[in-house]
Amino acid sequence: MSRLIDNSRTIYETLQSIKNGKFVMPAFQRQYVWGREQWRAKVWN
Repeated sequence: MSRLIDNSRTIYETLQSIKNGKFVMPAFQRQYVWGREQWRAKVWN
């Protein structure tokens, strides 16, 4: 029989782990960035 393991953390615990260098958030960048006109067209239309 398999067992369910709860590895959930609070936001506070996660932030403390990041602060203490025990957990690293990967850096990522989207492939492209919208210009102002593209953003305006999407948001306001």
